[in-house]
Amino acid sequence: MTRSGVHLGTEILDRRDVDYQGPYGHVVREYTMPTCKVFICDDAYRGKTQDELEEVRKHARQVAYGILVNAQKRKDAAEVNRYEEI
Repeated sequence: MTRSGVHLGTEILDRRDVDYQGPYGHVVREYTMPTCKVFICDDAYRGKTQDELEEVRKHARQVAYGILVNAQKRKDAAEVNRYEEI
C-alpha cells in the first residue's frame, strides 16, 4: 500500500493534488513513479450539468458491467477447457 491507499504494482514516489490545464486535459492529480509520471484529468466531469453527469455515470456503469461480464465469460471458458483436457 502507498500513502494514497492505491497499489499499482510499483512504488509511487510522489502524489500531488494540482489544478491546471495540461496538454492532455484539466489535471487534478499527479503521481510520480520510478519510470513515469501519471496525470489524472477530470474533463469528463468538469462544467457538466447534473443530467450530463448522470449520463456519464450511466455510460461508465454500462462499460464496467460489460468488462465484468466478458471477464466472467473468459474465466468460465477457461474452466470448461481445463476440464475437457482431463
